[in-house]
Formats: sequence, C-alpha cells, structure tokens
Amino acid sequence: MMWFAREACFYAVDGVRGSLEWEDCENMLLPVPHIDIQREIVKEYNTVQNRINLNEQLIQKLEETAQAIYREWFVEFEFPFDFAQGKPDENGKPYKSSGGEMIWNEEMEKEIPVGWEVKPFTKIVEFGGGGTSSTKYPEYWNGSIPFYTPGDLTQHYYSITSEKMITTLGLSKCSSKLYPVNTTFVTARGATVGGVGLAGIPMAMNQSCYAVNGNDLNDFYIHQLTLQVMSQLKNETVGATFEALVTKDFDSYLLVHPIADLDKIFSSKVNNLYQLMLLKSKENQKCPA
Repeated sequence: MMWFAREACFYAVDGVRGSLEWEDCENMLLPVPHIDIQREIVKEYNTVQNRINLNEQLIQKLEETAQAIYREWFVEFEFPFDFAQGKPDENGKPYKSSGGEMIWNEEMEKEIPVGWEVKPFTKIVEFGGGGTSSTKYPEYWNGSIPFYTPGDLTQHYYSITSEKMITTLGLSKCSSKLYPVNTTFVTARGATVGGVGLAGIPMAMNQSCYAVNGNDLNDFYIHQLTLQVMSQLKNETVGATFEALVTKDFDSYLLVHPIADLDKIFSSKVNNLYQLMLLKSKENQKCPA
C-alpha cells in the first residue's frame, strides 16, 4: 500500500524547499504497512507498555513496603525482639508494644530503646566523593563505565543507566572510584539537590553527588536511613530552599542508632524486595521504547 504524504513532506522539507519542489512532494509515495500489520504493531506496543506499567506499579509497592518496615523498626521501635535471649530476632515480638525497656533521651526529647545511641548522621555513615575527568581528552569518555550525575536520578530507587559513560582510563584520571551496586547516592547540587538514588550497576560519580557508605552497616539500611534524613531535612526547610549540600549540613543532624546487628536482620527482611525492584527496573530498561 502506498500513501501520498503531503503533510509528512511539508515537515520533512520545511526550511530546505529550495532543493525540493512542492510538486515533488505532492507526487512522493511512502510505504505504509497493511492495516493488519499496523494493528499487530499497535498490539505489541500495548503489550510492552502494559508490562512497563505493571512493573512500575510493582516497584512502587515494593518501595512502600521497604519504607514501612524501616519506619516500623527504626522510627516506631517495633523491631522484632527475642525477649528470652535479650536480642533482636527476625521471629521475635514487636519491641516497644511488647514491653521492651525504653529510656528518655534529652537530645532527641523522646524515649528510645535501651542500648540504642544518639549520633550525628556523619558519625554513622561516611561520605565518598566523585570527580570529572577532563573533557578535553576524548579517550576518557564514551566508554563502558556508567558515570552518575544529578541528571541520572530516577523516580524510583535504582538508576541502571547514565547519560554519560567513562572509560577505564578516564576513571583513573578523576577522583571518583567505581562504586558497587546498592551504593546510595545523594545529589549535592543542581535541580535535584537532596535526591537519593541507588546504583543498580557499578558506577563512577561526578563531584555534584555524595556516595553514602557505612563501615559495616548494611547497604539497604544505609539507603533507608539516608531517605529518612533527607525527608526530615526537606521538611525542616519548608518555605526555604537550598542550592547545595555540604557534609557540615549533616554534622549536627542527630539520629537514633540501633543496637548491633539489627541492620543485618533488616537486610534479610528486605533483601528480596530490593532484588525484585532491581530486576523489574532492568526489565523496563530492556523493553523497547
């Protein structure tokens, strides 16, 4: 089937009509698939789009579930506890509502579980930096290593692609290291300042972000802790704006830090949620646009 494409021709040659006459456009033929093929294409497109939408909905539910568990354990202090053994246990009872011992903390102006500490955010985690190789050297760029910048922040947890790619040589010429999967990134500058993301694949990072690490703390706990901090920081700055974040902004930001190993128990609880989020994010990335 052929189609006379006057409108298509108009847009295609607008601005260059000196080299193509209008009469040529009027007589131009374009191949158009049979209507049955068109319907099949639309059907396949709708199938892919529906799959993407379902994945998006599932990812959102998984994120909400992970955040709910974190809040229940580390904000409401209803973490599972084996009272007979005197230690956290995944199969234990909710601590606070089951009579777990609480103590008043003057700094936080509230009760916290016995044995928990109050520390500045910067004493709980460590901040890693990034850097950018010189753009004067093309051999530093368009490589195989994703290079995370504030523009790569997504609406969900994981970033699995980046706009810029760096080479191994380029990475060696900047102050960033290659951060592993499940590293938490915080945007320090730009339109998305204060945004929190997760590396879905190993990534380098530019100087407009921080990588949040935590010694022996679990990656998923660090991620949720950082989300909590940034949410509270944004709530406290309602009516004001901040153009950049520096580490001293977190120096006096106090948090209730749990007793040992609870972050690891939390990890075992949410591990499957995070793994499924990452899988569905990758599936959506592979779906043809």
